[in-house]
Amino acid sequence: MKKVYIVTRGEYSDYDIGAVFSDTIQADAYVEAGGGDRVEDYVLDIPYNEWWVTFVCMDREGNVIRTYKALACYEWNKPGFGEFTRDGRLQWRVLTSDVKRAIKVTNEKRSQILAMNLWGQTRKAKEYFESKDDETEIDEAR
Repeated sequence: MKKVYIVTRGEYSDYDIGAVFSDTIQADAYVEAGGGDRVEDYVLDIPYNEWWVTFVCMDREGNVIRTYKALACYEWNKPGFGEFTRDGRLQWRVLTSDVKRAIKVTNEKRSQILAMNLWGQTRKAKEYFESKDDETEIDEAR
């Protein structure tokens, strides 16, 4: 995917975009020349199928309780392990708009969690899956 490199400066209400470049060499040179504080990179023209995260809530037996989709533009929408709810259900997020695919991925993760005896242990499950390659969730959803 093609990226753009945005030179920014300031923080909060003083935050501003100084310039946009197609490569890091120019963006870094612009910052060094005093044109901004930092370079942020963004994917240009994200494909439609990567706009959506499908949330799946599943019980220990693999029954789907509910699903819903949300734009993948916020940190809390990051693909992967979500949590175990108070009533002991798994919440998983998959980068796809295909609900069937999201359910399949969540069921595979449910099996891993059960095999590792992590069911209901949000902190330990989160640590385990965060130590894995984050790209797995994206690849599985395609």
